[in-house]
Amino acid sequence: MINSLLLALSKRQLLGIMILSVIMAGLIILFAFLFYRYRKGAKNNIDDGEYDLELLKSFKEESKPEAKKKTKTLKIVKRIFSTIGIIVVAACLGLAIADKCGWLKLGNKSVIVVASGSMSEKHPSNDYLIENNLNNQFPTYALIVIEDVDPTTLKQYDVIVYKNPQGSNIIHRIIRIEKTETYTRFVTRGDSNNMEDSYKATPEDVVGKYTGKYIPFIGAIILFVQSPLGIVTIIALIACMIILDITLNKTYQLRQSRLEKLLTMLSLDENNILSFSDDELTALYNNADKQHIDSVDVSKNLKSEENKKDNTDENI
Repeated sequence: MINSLLLALSKRQLLGIMILSVIMAGLIILFAFLFYRYRKGAKNNIDDGEYDLELLKSFKEESKPEAKKKTKTLKIVKRIFSTIGIIVVAACLGLAIADKCGWLKLGNKSVIVVASGSMSEKHPSNDYLIENNLNNQFPTYALIVIEDVDPTTLKQYDVIVYKNPQGSNIIHRIIRIEKTETYTRFVTRGDSNNMEDSYKATPEDVVGKYTGKYIPFIGAIILFVQSPLGIVTIIALIACMIILDITLNKTYQLRQSRLEKLLTMLSLDENNILSFSDDELTALYNNADKQHIDSVDVSKNLKSEENKKDNTDENI
């Protein structure tokens, strides 16, 4: 797979990827350093107790029945959107790689990205489009479906995909077929153009015939992902997301650890904390001995919570 992708990329694209990779690597290192500084600063603030009252009040709010339902709903929605996002990104990346390597084929049909607007509208000079009611145009960046075709069956006004001498795919309409006993040539023109193509395709150049089906806009994403900037950007985004996720998880664990110590020190849990007003909670915290909070043993509190849950399950 990797070898096929590398072969599909030109030397200029590979050089571009290498240069952009160096730049993106520097940015990733910078982001990693900034996230590390953020996590270190958050740890110092948490250890110094700057967030203690905020943690207690947040825990109190989250202990309310309606808040629990809301939190549960938000988690489900977040998970759904995260899954959809991952699927969409993975699908676009897979389509881009498959298109670049020529794997987007199912039976006698395949898909191809439209990179220009030469078939997006009808040029006023192309009278034959209106006279023959030819309305199968498609927009730039569409993903069109083509099918294998026997070149001898092609006729005037069919939309075909052919390779020009430079190896690029051209998607244009046949406006005339020049045929003799020794050769056949397809004279083509884009519906948006007022001139026919300078190169006349041979039957051997024909890749396929347009089926009339397309998906709009998807091609733009595929072309971006195929570009050196797109490839490096996706890799950089994945790396930054991983770093961000690790940073947020570590910070969350620090806050939870501090909260557990506070709850144990103040003999609070999600049941009795609701009986305190914010002012009472503040007073309780201010009067507590916070000097040795780091040495508070939370294991007993955790065991008691587990016992409560076990007893609740037994009663149920």
